[in-house]
Amino acid sequence: MASLVDYLVNVDTSAKEATAFKKNPKAAMQAAGLSKKHQAILQSRNPSKIREAVFAEKPSEPALCPIHRLFAPI
Repeated sequence: MASLVDYLVNVDTSAKEATAFKKNPKAAMQAAGLSKKHQAILQSRNPSKIREAVFAEKPSEPALCPIHRLFAPI
């Protein structure tokens, strides 16, 4: 069974995965082996639920790179 985080990274970094998800999200998630729970969370399109699921899976993962804002506050 695929992890939610790994699946989201694959959709973000693979044109093939992204296209499959855009064409038929349910089929793409099933083909990737995503759990029914994670499929339902992604299908909800609820950012809070998705964030909670990601942090539940990877609670202590440090950021890979710092966030640098490219704008100055006015």
